Amino acid sequence: MAALAIAGSGRTLSRAACSALLPASILVDPYRGGMARVAGRNLAMSWFAGIVCAGVIGALVWLSLPILPALAEFAGTALRNALP
Repeated sequence: MAALAIAGSGRTLSRAACSALLPASILVDPYRGGMARVAGRNLAMSWFAGIVCAGVIGALVWLSLPILPALAEFAGTALRNALP
């Protein structure tokens, strides 16, 4: 039997009592923890996609390394000109 917990009171209301007090659109079962499983999602495929995404981010960081000296010079010049 489904019940609705009353926040902070330690008591619960039955589904019949809840439907008498609340509109049906906001009646939900209490959260029982865990993540929702979405149909059609494969754990191995999600790991593969995560590793590929991490690799792409790593490659972008690697490709951006040559601009760091120019960026540091630009920031230094901007700060020196901004603060006399």
